Amino acid sequence: MYSKEITVTNQVGLYARPATFFIQKANEFRSTMMVEKAERKVNAKSLLGVLSLGITKGSNIVISAEGPDEEEAVNALSLGADGIQVASRFVTTEECDADIRYKEMYLKAEKEDIVIVKSPVGMPGRAILNPFMKKVMAGEKIPHSACHCCLHKCSPTEIPYCITDALIHAAKGEVDEALLFCGANAYKAKKIEKVKEVIDSLVC
Repeated sequence: MYSKEITVTNQVGLYARPATFFIQKANEFRSTMMVEKAERKVNAKSLLGVLSLGITKGSNIVISAEGPDEEEAVNALSLGADGIQVASRFVTTEECDADIRYKEMYLKAEKEDIVIVKSPVGMPGRAILNPFMKKVMAGEKIPHSACHCCLHKCSPTEIPYCITDALIHAAKGEVDEALLFCGANAYKAKKIEKVKEVIDSLVC
């Protein structure tokens, strides 16, 4: 077994988009991987498990792995959420399968439209300020579907909105009713590009 302790430095912690990319990276390795915070340990390849830890900026976590590529796996994930924050650049590519209306929201966004928002259980995330989020931030309670049981601490009768419903709207391109997660620099995207163009711009 190989393990490493790190301090999370990403502003929104390991939640929402950073957690999603963390999980995707973990699943690239064959080793069994775990994440531990305050003596609570979960499967590093489980999105719900990682989200349930409530990993915020400044949290100390232990990443461990056991298997044929354990050291490589731990070192890769130990780069932290900060190491995978270029994802927004690829949303507005031709190859990305996001709905075109989702991409257009990135292209239309200005710097002031990128805000820190809270999930239904109070975890921070970064998103585009659209009609949906304006309602939420104004204190309006958004009607939602039956509980999807996706967050351990979620209370369906008390939450301001359902994050699963909001993300489904995003996937469908229903951008006025969606939670549109993004990176801090999402507003810098001004055109649809090819992945190669984005990579070339990052390495030049």
